[in-house]
Amino acid sequence: MVLAVIQSSTPHALSEVLLKQDTHGRTALHYCLARLPLDVIDALFEKVEKHVFDRALVRPDINNQIPLHVAILKQSPDLLKAVIKKASSRAFKSALVKKDRSGFSPLYYAITQSSQDIALAVINSATPHSLNKTLSLQDAYGQTALHDVIARQPINIIRILINKMGKSNVIDQALAKQDRQGQTLVHLAILSSPEMLSAIIRKSDEPELFIALVKKNQYGHTPLYYAAKKGSDHLMQQLRGLLKRQAINSLIQAAEQAVLQNSSFIQAGFVNGFFSMDQKINSFFANALLETLHDSSKSEIQKIEQVEITMNQSDIGPVSLATLIKKKFGFNEGDSNESFINYLKDIMNAEEMASVVQVNIVEPSKSNVMLVAKAA
Repeated sequence: MVLAVIQSSTPHALSEVLLKQDTHGRTALHYCLARLPLDVIDALFEKVEKHVFDRALVRPDINNQIPLHVAILKQSPDLLKAVIKKASSRAFKSALVKKDRSGFSPLYYAITQSSQDIALAVINSATPHSLNKTLSLQDAYGQTALHDVIARQPINIIRILINKMGKSNVIDQALAKQDRQGQTLVHLAILSSPEMLSAIIRKSDEPELFIALVKKNQYGHTPLYYAAKKGSDHLMQQLRGLLKRQAINSLIQAAEQAVLQNSSFIQAGFVNGFFSMDQKINSFFANALLETLHDSSKSEIQKIEQVEITMNQSDIGPVSLATLIKKKFGFNEGDSNESFINYLKDIMNAEEMASVVQVNIVEPSKSNVMLVAKAA
């Protein structure tokens, strides 16, 4: 019956009906998208002029929901395709970012709560600016829309989304933010799949990623813990390289700050300050430092030498970084690196791989505060 009415009506008459709102602010387009079968909706779209449809698509009800909210929440890829085909590109892009009373747009619902087909259709239609703005939305618990996307969408959608975002700092800003369970974006990524974390790593700023990698959730586990348990060899190689680079940078900052502030940069202070870890020291981080000493590239060796030169200019005297690390574990300067590495491998507990001591590594590195201030 509805189909017959549509077919017998003029475009002008349908336009008037489509734009008219009831006491709840809802238009006929709201109700059509929510209730009618696709063949009837197709017939309606054929009759209605595009400029009228564009106006109706962004008309809000009393809850600020527009018809596009309705179309996406219905979870019908075919319905969404029909809407995209009917609307002008400009009108659809505008409708995607209209927020309802809860503060959420059709774009938000599409990428966080919808199927792959719907998410993909909307991502392809959205602008990079609107995607970045939507993904940075944060709820009362500190969780961003990006957290939801990483937790719910598969890797193929995430790769397309990241590529569409273009040059953006949205991921960096969200990396270390924790939800109610203490989960960061990096927790969610590795719990989804090693490939998901690899995709995040490629898009992230290393210092920010380093901070996120050692954030603990409510269970006391960091992303590194989960990476060690379920990560691929390729992922572990990526993380080891990242930790090596950030460890060197942290050491350089610590040594330079000590010299600049004319601090008492004595050997005991340095060892107890930077390496104040017990024998359950994070094996991933420890091995990263050891590999830096044992098997480094030319550029990494130059950075190590820079640390040692800086230390030699201070009260610590001529001593190598390798010697300092060895002394922490009771080894003598003359003991070979190989024997020391084997010793460390014996005492490392693989299940403790994510327990990097944040107070001695992350916060000082982030704020450029001297790691050995207590030794002054």
